[in-house]
Amino acid sequence: MNILVVHPVLSRLNSFGACEADRMQNIRDLVRYGHQVHLLTRRAVHTPAAQIMALYEQLGVQSIVLVEPKRERSMRRWIHPALLDGAAWTYADPPFQTSLRQQIDRIRPDLIWCHGSYLWPVIQGARPVPTVVRSVNFESQSFLEERSPTLPNRLRSFAKALGEAQAVRASVLAAITPDEAHIYRRLNPQSTIEVLPLRALPMVLREPVAQSEISPLRVFSMGASYNIEHNRAQLEFIAREIVPRIRQAASGQFEFHIMGSKVPPELLALAADDLIFDGYVEDIDAHLAGMHIALSPRLYGTGMQQKVFEPLARGFPVVTHCKALAGYPFIAGEDCLIAEDANSFASALLELRSTERRRMLGQNAYNRSVELFSRERMDRTVHQILELAIDNAGAQFRHRIP
Repeated sequence: MNILVVHPVLSRLNSFGACEADRMQNIRDLVRYGHQVHLLTRRAVHTPAAQIMALYEQLGVQSIVLVEPKRERSMRRWIHPALLDGAAWTYADPPFQTSLRQQIDRIRPDLIWCHGSYLWPVIQGARPVPTVVRSVNFESQSFLEERSPTLPNRLRSFAKALGEAQAVRASVLAAITPDEAHIYRRLNPQSTIEVLPLRALPMVLREPVAQSEISPLRVFSMGASYNIEHNRAQLEFIAREIVPRIRQAASGQFEFHIMGSKVPPELLALAADDLIFDGYVEDIDAHLAGMHIALSPRLYGTGMQQKVFEPLARGFPVVTHCKALAGYPFIAGEDCLIAEDANSFASALLELRSTERRRMLGQNAYNRSVELFSRERMDRTVHQILELAIDNAGAQFRHRIP
């Protein structure tokens, strides 16, 4: 199949978050399936074009088109309220739409894969080519959670909601979680929605680490960067709410490790013998080999957070919030422990002083992850999405013929 992939701007070349890694793994998988993959994307102002080209060429992309970071003024942005979302306008402005039509005419794609719901303008410019929109985050919901509810932010959130209503018009919308799929189905019950988890999860499936009678128990929390609001809120909750309770209830029995960069100075100042900031971890396998428990108290945020699901896939006993599971069928008390506030998070950690409890939860988490995130299951899901997109677009085209 000849596939044109449309990517958001790639602003970092040497360190990928979960969303960027998801995009890259999508290309690797499409190439592995034997498809001819072409790419259309924008270049970030500060990112050298040659480095971007080299990165994608290494992934096996057949041709790459970078649209320069220039935006045209247009009244259309003010006529269509959904384009008040600046992220969407980036792909609706005339230069990008012209490049899109040129690539469609040049490579004659069988299908266009758009990575991100705010790429919905590509759907309109691509018709009648079948389209897949891979949504990694229901943005209108998360936008206000991470920003103050000012009038401008409310308007941007409203624009994003209108855009997500457009994204669901793709031939197939690939939602990242069951919860997100449910939201999209409410927007359009006639749409075709499939659930496609984070693409990197099959690569991190690991048999559970060995659990033994040991003290202190090393508890880790993952976060790519703490300049992201929801990561910073989680870190503050751990450092200021959970750690003090554990010190009071079980002094010396736990050691907390914080993984990730850009920790605010006021939180770094809380470092202690039992609260260790590991920073950026290059060899994550080696680092996690010495850990015993994963702590992921997601306070807010949407999508599928890797800091929750990677520890589950690696067979760790995980303590998290029920919303963090995002509709995936991990069973509380059997596959993981669920907590709601600082006291219940502390109680769950204290429960995990039992070696047998840690072993049971870790093994069950791994088994459930294999069931949900195995390479074989992921491949079947992607193949089904591609087939449905072709079939749906064909049916829509036949329906339009008088």
